[in-house]
Amino acid sequence: MTHQYATIDDTVYFWFGANDTSGSGGDGATPLFDVREAGATASAIPLLSGTPTLLTHANYPAGCHEVAVAATSGNGFAADDTFAVFCTLAIDSQNPTGFVGSCTLTPIPTVTDIWETVLTEAYSADGAAGTATQILYACQQFLLDADVSGTTMVIRKLDGTTAAITLTLDNATTPSDKNRTA
Repeated sequence: MTHQYATIDDTVYFWFGANDTSGSGGDGATPLFDVREAGATASAIPLLSGTPTLLTHANYPAGCHEVAVAATSGNGFAADDTFAVFCTLAIDSQNPTGFVGSCTLTPIPTVTDIWETVLTEAYSADGAAGTATQILYACQQFLLDADVSGTTMVIRKLDGTTAAITLTLDNATTPSDKNRTA
């Protein structure tokens, strides 16, 4: 059993196997799943119920099922909810219940979350690929706070004194090329 993370409106997949579905008395009949919200009252109705899909390709042994949980607000799911998935399947005239897995839904970032969240100042190391934050800070500070002395250009951090990036220019008076050296 695993715990998964997804966002609201995702479809979350779980799987279970029922070893032998070809025996007596309707084995493998009526597979069902129920999704429970964590922390709900014991008598709470499931958020979602349905029929798992029996996997029929020859490479799957008998009894392999897939559960697709459409974690939508229309189905009663909400961001920051955690839910558990249970399944039942008739085997030898009995209907045992099993825990299949769980998932926590994280909020979908809004435009405001993305564009108005203050980024922590950071810069990539020389020769290393940078994150979006590192690249943005390097570009901003290159435009706003860079000093040239001879063939050395120093791009300063937000504090205006600490070197973030050092570049070597090919010519002190008419540079046409620069390379990062630190």
